[in-house]
Amino acid sequence: MTERTGPYRSQWRLFTSALTEDGARAAGTSVLAGLLVSTTIDLGIAPYFQGGFKVDFELDHGGDWDEVTAAVTLAFERVCVSTHQVEAGPDVLELWCDALNVPRVEALSVVLDRGD
Repeated sequence: MTERTGPYRSQWRLFTSALTEDGARAAGTSVLAGLLVSTTIDLGIAPYFQGGFKVDFELDHGGDWDEVTAAVTLAFERVCVSTHQVEAGPDVLELWCDALNVPRVEALSVVLDRGD
């Protein structure tokens, strides 16, 4: 079996302490800027049952699996200060951080699924 070379899609979820949808959107835009990607990406914003808002977005990636997992991890580390968890397997990469350098963002979850 030959290895697929993209495109892969990572799913990002922010948990914010923002009190309004506009505040959550501003937090999401700040994270996108920190990731060094376009801030015009569509953001899915919804109230979070524990308070604040969750902000969802997806990023597309080209390249082989190893290149993409490295790129997603590096992007993730641009906005996380510490206390992050990494779970990597042959078909999925899951990242979690609860200390970010972006105001009003309390935690970040990223999932990259190989999806072969």
